[in-house]
Amino acid sequence: MAILASLCSADVVQYIIYPVTHISSEDVKALESLLGSLAGGESHVYASLRFDQSTPAYWLVKLSESAFVRAEASPSVRLIRPNKPVAKISLVNSSIKINDTLAADGTKYETQPNPTATELVVLSQPSDASYTIDDYQNYVWKAALRETFIYHAEFGINMAHKDFQGRPGKIEWLYTNLTKDMGLDQKKEVIVAGGHSTCTASKAGGMLYGASKSATLVVVKMPDLSEGSIGEILATILHDIESKRRHARSVVSISWVSSLPVDPSVPIPDPWTSIREDIVTLMLRGVIVVCAAGNEAEELNASGQKRLLIDTYPAAFTSIIRFKTAGRLIPVSNCDIYGREAPSSQKISLQPLFAPGVDIKCAHRTAEEGFRIDSGTSFSAPLVAGVIANLLASGDMIYEIPPMQLLPSWKRKGGQNVIWDLVDIAHNPPEPWNAIGNLSLFNMTAMTLQDRLTE
Repeated sequence: MAILASLCSADVVQYIIYPVTHISSEDVKALESLLGSLAGGESHVYASLRFDQSTPAYWLVKLSESAFVRAEASPSVRLIRPNKPVAKISLVNSSIKINDTLAADGTKYETQPNPTATELVVLSQPSDASYTIDDYQNYVWKAALRETFIYHAEFGINMAHKDFQGRPGKIEWLYTNLTKDMGLDQKKEVIVAGGHSTCTASKAGGMLYGASKSATLVVVKMPDLSEGSIGEILATILHDIESKRRHARSVVSISWVSSLPVDPSVPIPDPWTSIREDIVTLMLRGVIVVCAAGNEAEELNASGQKRLLIDTYPAAFTSIIRFKTAGRLIPVSNCDIYGREAPSSQKISLQPLFAPGVDIKCAHRTAEEGFRIDSGTSFSAPLVAGVIANLLASGDMIYEIPPMQLLPSWKRKGGQNVIWDLVDIAHNPPEPWNAIGNLSLFNMTAMTLQDRLTE
């Protein structure tokens, strides 16, 4: 029997409607006809069609209260309720040209000289460094041997910003069907309250503020965080990876979390069941999914305890996804540049991974230049996604082995595992070493990266 959702008013409301399991094509047509007649002139009926299914996963339609009652009574309807936000932005607000270098053994490296965002320098500090982070100034990463892809799942980006100009890697745009249906399939960010889509993409692949300059940044755009929007985003990514055969070369970056904490006493609700299935399918295809761990550690749960451990989707799926895909869903926690855990950051109970995400710099979402400063696991996650893209491209990571066994990390002052990207001390020496005058690795005769790409 369909579940009756409570209504706040008698006004016309957009509903999401799930069909019964194994609905026939005839019943689909009959239900769509009914919904069309009930909607009248208020709206058209939107059917969410997945690439791997022959019938809609759900419909979206605006209905009056009386029309809702009639739709709810249909035997073809499993669940109908208002299409409300089911996820939220995960952040805690705080208020250059690339040179190309060769190591002595011929290994190609890339370095971003000053000015460099400090959180990027942290990623390049060698694990065995005897100096502190304050002695380093460059961001260095191994050059790409093959093309890799970062799928950024959010609201689009501010393409006009300097951070996205002149990247060695391409920028592609991918739109969910709902985004196209709403006429929002333009190359710009959907501006929502508290939105950080441009910023998180900037941390993954921006020229000034991002971890990976050479990976192809695939901007996957959805219109909002409603149930009907969230339900399509990972299926859209999965279809693109499948159709373009990008398995084992792709990483997905997610910086939003479920609005409500997980209730382990009840089954996983829609749309999170389909999102979990999409994540599992992606990981079985060799795709790594990186997500924000959440920023609710200082909040209290229903039992009056602090929410120190992750308790929102999709990060919470790490505890229930089968072992054969374990390690390819990576929740990222938040620390400062000295490795000290951010008080608001949640984490998994076993071997949490931290990345810099306190007072980070990222691209402004409306200006062509300038940056914003933010904090939260929302920004730690895309940094890790960028590092993984670099490791996949350079051959330092293979998808058959769970990434958490390969992601390099080292203990810093806070005692946490903080990610870095396999750069040795010779390629990012501390400032005192540079002061001796031995600068050939970075500045003497090296051609620029763009020069080498156009040879």
